[in-house]
Amino acid sequence: MNQLIENLKSPRKSSRASRLPFFEENINLDINNVTVEDFLRRFSRTNFELYFDRSKILDYLKMKAGSFEKEILRRVFCPRCKSSDTVRVLDKEGFFNGYFRCQKCKEKFKPERFVRSRFNNRTIALILVNFSEGKKPRETFQLLVTERTSILLDHDILEGLPDEKTLYDILMKSAEKLANFNELMILFLGGIPCEVLFCDDAFARKKRPRHQPAANKKQASQRRFSYAIVMMAKESRFTICLHIASTRDKKAFRDAFGITEGRLRSLLKVLKGDKLAAMEHAAPFFFPKHLVKHIFRRLKPWQKKDLMRIERKIKDMRKTISKHQKSGSLRVLKYLAILSMVYLNYICPMEEALEGKSPAQTVGIPYPFCPYDWRRFMVWVDWVFSHLPEILKAGLKQIPGSCLEPCSDTSEELFKRKKKARKQ
Repeated sequence: MNQLIENLKSPRKSSRASRLPFFEENINLDINNVTVEDFLRRFSRTNFELYFDRSKILDYLKMKAGSFEKEILRRVFCPRCKSSDTVRVLDKEGFFNGYFRCQKCKEKFKPERFVRSRFNNRTIALILVNFSEGKKPRETFQLLVTERTSILLDHDILEGLPDEKTLYDILMKSAEKLANFNELMILFLGGIPCEVLFCDDAFARKKRPRHQPAANKKQASQRRFSYAIVMMAKESRFTICLHIASTRDKKAFRDAFGITEGRLRSLLKVLKGDKLAAMEHAAPFFFPKHLVKHIFRRLKPWQKKDLMRIERKIKDMRKTISKHQKSGSLRVLKYLAILSMVYLNYICPMEEALEGKSPAQTVGIPYPFCPYDWRRFMVWVDWVFSHLPEILKAGLKQIPGSCLEPCSDTSEELFKRKKKARKQ
């Protein structure tokens, strides 16, 4: 009996405690070599303000966003010491071979691209622009051919063009990176300020190929729709959640409300939406009726008033997630949803509703606002990912005995020590 009580008290014997990150008391994290994925995994469910000062981090990002044109854009940073003092490396014939040399650490490197691909950032930006505008891979391929023939043939350079599978692969990797960037900005901000939340659903049709007819009448009568559940803040038009589900049931709405509740700064006051049974039953799990006012009404299009705002948002999203195009699997729809959400929140401004600002600017996320420019936004995302230790150190609290306390040695000195150790 005593042995059983000791096993229950011991945290090492509990498998649940080892799986959940918020049971960890000591967070072992190297601040000099932290990655975005590791940082989000460690601090998404822990007390961020215990170790970092949000105001200092946001002020540092605002300062860097203000000097984006001078200090970040068109600069090549060393992946080791993060210095921008780099020069091109020329071969024996005097041609540029794609490599750079850092004048600070004297190391030769090749600049990393937005995603791991053999295509440059210009091609990747063009692919993202076409996907965000709802164009099909065949149309994207034709535009790439036009650009290659008009620009690269003048310099006697003809690179390979991505096929349809490569286009979807670039979409997948870019969507995962942009989703991590969105989560990181919301974590730095401390949540999205929202008092009135609009929720609605849209759908994207998945057509069956002609060479695969239905096996029986039951299969032919089944609905082939993928539902997109949209959660939008009324004040800022910020899309807090865009959840893709195969069915429009209670579980799908519960997942969407759970993601939304984790991204909010404080408790809601009003929750509005259409009169759907699944939505009404799922909302009280995360937004109880005695704390949040629920308004679910089935209104005609000319009577919707406030709900017309989210209808316009869904109309803009359908440019990317079109209900008439063959979008493919549910996984592809999720990547298109992430791309559409980032495009509408960060890049696309709203002239009438927000006076030319984007929803992310209205919320307070600091970044260089460049409308309709994926390429500059990709440069900013790359800089935030590569300089994450520098950003975190700007708001790191000096806690005695904390493992997050920055080391006295700089990253350059640590790199020199490792280099000497390798030579020995």
